[in-house]
Amino acid sequence: MTGTMWHRFLGDMLVGSGAAYMQEVNVTPGLPEGWSGTADAVFWDQECGGFVLADFKTIKGEGMKWVLKEGAKEEHIWQGSAYWHALYDMRLPLVKGFAVWYLPQNDTTERDELIEPTLMECDPLPRDLVFGVMEDRWQACQEYLNERIDGLTVQQRHMVSGHDDAPTDLTWIFHTDKLAPEMSRVQKVYWNGKQSVFDVKLVPHWSSQFCPYPTELCACSEQGSNKIGHYAYVDGDWHYEPRKDYEDELPMVEPSNTDKRKRARELDANSKSDETRVSTGGATEGATGDAGPSEERDQPALR
Repeated sequence: MTGTMWHRFLGDMLVGSGAAYMQEVNVTPGLPEGWSGTADAVFWDQECGGFVLADFKTIKGEGMKWVLKEGAKEEHIWQGSAYWHALYDMRLPLVKGFAVWYLPQNDTTERDELIEPTLMECDPLPRDLVFGVMEDRWQACQEYLNERIDGLTVQQRHMVSGHDDAPTDLTWIFHTDKLAPEMSRVQKVYWNGKQSVFDVKLVPHWSSQFCPYPTELCACSEQGSNKIGHYAYVDGDWHYEPRKDYEDELPMVEPSNTDKRKRARELDANSKSDETRVSTGGATEGATGDAGPSEERDQPALR
């Protein structure tokens, strides 16, 4: 299912249940200046005596294990917290907390993985923290834009006015040292079936796939990925081995204990299977080759 289909399905389900339910709620009036947002769903919980904020997030099936292991994603907690405080400031009687409903878009080949819609309950971050960060970012954007516009000549102001005859390449105006640095790459763990190790890679931050800016302003879309090391199964345990030239890049991530145990069982089973084949092959060779002189072997080869 696509995100839109999931939203429609869950909305119809809530309406069909008879619950008091609001869909696509505009929370912009409760957010700090310069920000806007729409909550996916707000429904009445009779037992708790208040409305519950819910956000629907589609996710790849392969990502569900990380949600189950670590809980709701950080960026979703920040978004949900902002929406919760906005609704609270709009005087909606809310339950203290919100839900993020993760909706997998596909199944996986791993039989022991739980791939089904999963609800994660979250506590909102403090209002001063969330709104403070939002206000600081809006203020920084305004100061940056005002400084750039105020420093332009009349001709340059025309160039950024959006008129039909204005040029489209304006990076020379907006590319300054005051731009926030592009998001650093993050470490991720991946199972490498060919080498039977857990690869540790530096990959672009998740937000890079949504970056709307040209590479002159932000090159996060061209960062790429590369391996910095791996966890290898040696003598019954997993040990990290850095890749050459990446010895100074310390691993900040590691496989989950569940993944370690699972892959260890597979490797132990494969090792025993190999030992059995070698043992069986050796016994057969001994029975046919070491039982005494062979008449066929002593005969000259036919030509």
